[in-house]
Amino acid sequence: AVAQHALATARAVSVLVDHQLGMSEALLRGLAASPDLDTGNLSSFDSHARAGLDNDERWVVLADPSGQQLVNTRLPPKSVLPRHEFDGAFAEAMRAGRTHYSNIVPAPINQRPVFYVAVPVRREGRLKYTLSLASVPEVFNAVVDPARFSPGTVVSVVDREGTIAARHPNGDRFPGRKVTSDLVQRIGAANEGIAPSTTIEGEPVLSAHSRAPVSGWGVALGSPYASMYASARRMLWTGLAVSAAVMVMAILLAVWIGRAVVRSVDMLVADTDTVGR
Repeated sequence: AVAQHALATARAVSVLVDHQLGMSEALLRGLAASPDLDTGNLSSFDSHARAGLDNDERWVVLADPSGQQLVNTRLPPKSVLPRHEFDGAFAEAMRAGRTHYSNIVPAPINQRPVFYVAVPVRREGRLKYTLSLASVPEVFNAVVDPARFSPGTVVSVVDREGTIAARHPNGDRFPGRKVTSDLVQRIGAANEGIAPSTTIEGEPVLSAHSRAPVSGWGVALGSPYASMYASARRMLWTGLAVSAAVMVMAILLAVWIGRAVVRSVDMLVADTDTVGR
């Protein structure tokens, strides 16, 4: 029961991961419909894109199909922007008109772990721009809020290759690092599952993982055996207490019914003796 609960929790958190990435996609879809992209007024588009971002943890990048950046809200307006090479999965998604969800990658400037969501901007049936929203992994901290989980639970949001985006506990130490090798293999082999594992700190846990259905990112949730068995023991003692209470009630009810039957029989015997006399 505890193991199945852990898997259900991992599955629910993976939906939250998709929801977080979906909000990024919704912002990009709104920007992609901007008339400034029809007219080529990139200065106005830059201003609108900056106004739509509420913090420095996310930034918008507009590029042409060759990879030349045209707008980057992380840098001052009118900065000289670089060209970057699109990987195969990104280029294929843009040509096919699909949203692309990256894995965790090092930022070109400071090598800090980042990820991005990208959508194609098509005009008159052809790819005119690519529009990306890059984010630091800390945006997933709300997903791994410890208030959502049982005490002692270890939970990680990971990309498709098992790289950690957010984690509880020790969330500031592990973004950009891989989860344990056995968990990487299981994440790559199945959409979800339960198996014994070991945390990065070396603590044995029962690990449940689930892959988000849209983005392919995943959630790994580890339940330490000590706390897991403590929960099972609580369930056991609760069950025994309820069973004992039901048994006592059944005995008392049987005694009460039995006494009523005995009284009836005694009265019948007395009446029979009276008639006999």
